[in-house]
Amino acid sequence: MIESKKRPPGRLASRIRWLLVGLAVLQAAVAAGVGWMLLLTAEERLKNQYYAHLLEYAAQAGPTAPLPAGVIRYTTSESIREALGLEAPPTERGLYPAFRDSAQHRTEVMRGVLDYLYWGHWDEELAIWVDSPGPGEAVTWLVSPVDEYSDAIVGSFQVALLIAAIVFMMVALSVGALIAQWALKPMVALAERVQRRNPDIMADAFSPGQATRVEHDEVGFLESALEAYEVRLRESLVRERDFLADCSHELRTPVATLKGAVALLQTSRDDSARARYFGRIERSVHRMERLIEIFLLVAREGQHPTPTQTVHAAGVVAEVVDEIRALYPTHPLRIDTVADPRVTIVCHREVLAVLCHNLIGNAFTHLPGGELCVRVDSIDGEGRLRVEDNGPGLPEFRDIAVASAPGHGHGLTLVERLCRTHRWRLHKVPREEGGTCIEVIFPRVGA
Repeated sequence: MIESKKRPPGRLASRIRWLLVGLAVLQAAVAAGVGWMLLLTAEERLKNQYYAHLLEYAAQAGPTAPLPAGVIRYTTSESIREALGLEAPPTERGLYPAFRDSAQHRTEVMRGVLDYLYWGHWDEELAIWVDSPGPGEAVTWLVSPVDEYSDAIVGSFQVALLIAAIVFMMVALSVGALIAQWALKPMVALAERVQRRNPDIMADAFSPGQATRVEHDEVGFLESALEAYEVRLRESLVRERDFLADCSHELRTPVATLKGAVALLQTSRDDSARARYFGRIERSVHRMERLIEIFLLVAREGQHPTPTQTVHAAGVVAEVVDEIRALYPTHPLRIDTVADPRVTIVCHREVLAVLCHNLIGNAFTHLPGGELCVRVDSIDGEGRLRVEDNGPGLPEFRDIAVASAPGHGHGLTLVERLCRTHRWRLHKVPREEGGTCIEVIFPRVGA
């Protein structure tokens, strides 16, 4: 199976569904329990109202009137105690529910909800009506067995309540499944988009982000955070790659100078020449150290400020031209230098040297001959370094891929990064008479 086609595991979806299932079952159980209690309470109130009216009417009819079937009248407390096994018959007027255990010849009056829970399992339920005409007068008790005439109706309501609870639970489960699918759909889509991303970090991947549609919700916030992290990761990898490329490219010049000085030192017997070669070696070592320091600063893309100083651009250009001429003593390319000694630039001196080495050294590397004009001046209060050649021009101006010239572009890439880091303006334009003109504009210059 292709990796991008794999779906993420459904553990979160399962947990959400099980949580919703438990919630639906709990809601159904609570609803059924509450409904059951309300139904039993309604049934009990109906029975109490029925027997209260029945027995009160029989008591008001008088002692000689015939009683309804099953109703027994007791006129003394001893008689009701002996007949029902009731220890303390109630004496206040009203209806009292009671339960009787025939085996133990015992009856208990229900005076609260807890009594129903404790005594409600006995054999027979009774309704006792206490008729007390007034203080000091005889009390009459009318006792009737409670017929479960409402069981059929209550049973039908119970069945309907059970069906309603089941239907409620099924609806809750369906709604829960829809909620889980609706809630997890953007997360699944986000996971699929992340899986489809190309893990290869190419040169053109250095961009501020993807032009994708991001929802304004929690998942969209997560996707934005992932994209920001991806951009930072790409930038870090690109800086690492450029760091390695720049090091391998820029260190060639001091290493070549060092090797040449060592070779000449081994064959020279002149003390003055040997001292000159030792000086060249020392300068090359110092330059490699400064290059490594600059590469580390540039690789961090301005996270730490680069130390600056006031640098005379003409002196740096002259030193760079001398070093490159010594490195390419037989190269036919001619250098014409026009530098205003009053132009100063606020920067790290070695940064400007690396910039000049790249602009001038690229010409010696890629031009077979001709003329190179290096000019340092000021324009509109800003310093300017201008390098012009009469060669074939940059590949980008000739519609030729940079890759067609092996090694070409490393120096200019570093120039672009240095200008971006120090906020210098870089202009590359083709010359009408042939060749290329590269300008670097430095702000905050003194003249």
